[in-house]
Amino acid sequence: TFNTTDMFISLFVSGNPIGGLFGALLAGYIADKIGRRQSMILNIFPFLVGCTLMGWSPNQWVLLVGRVVVGFGVGIGSGLTNIFLAEVAPISIRGGIGMLYGVMITIGTLLSYLLSMPGVIGDGRAGWRLFLAFPILPALYQSLVLL
Repeated sequence: TFNTTDMFISLFVSGNPIGGLFGALLAGYIADKIGRRQSMILNIFPFLVGCTLMGWSPNQWVLLVGRVVVGFGVGIGSGLTNIFLAEVAPISIRGGIGMLYGVMITIGTLLSYLLSMPGVIGDGRAGWRLFLAFPILPALYQSLVLL
């Protein structure tokens, strides 16, 4: 556990949307340059790097950098996923696939709230590291599905 201030906590919470802003701005450009599928595959790396930094950070500043890097990946994913799904889904179920994406985002948010409850993932000293490293699992799953 780090000795944090209110200012650092504010920066940490803001790190994800700040990284997401830049990722979302670049998503279309990256997709146009290398393609939707390749962009989705490459987008696995911000999650792997960011979650690794957050899960094993030696200090709070590395934790913050990891949060921004994950946010960058979230921004790219937000910009790419609906485009990718619309391109690969058959016309007859395209709307349902788009809706299912929104439902899965909502379920993921609920799951993150449940996992962040005290005592759900380990004790207070190591639990938060596991919680912040957990998104590595969906990123690895995505890599298996897309490759």
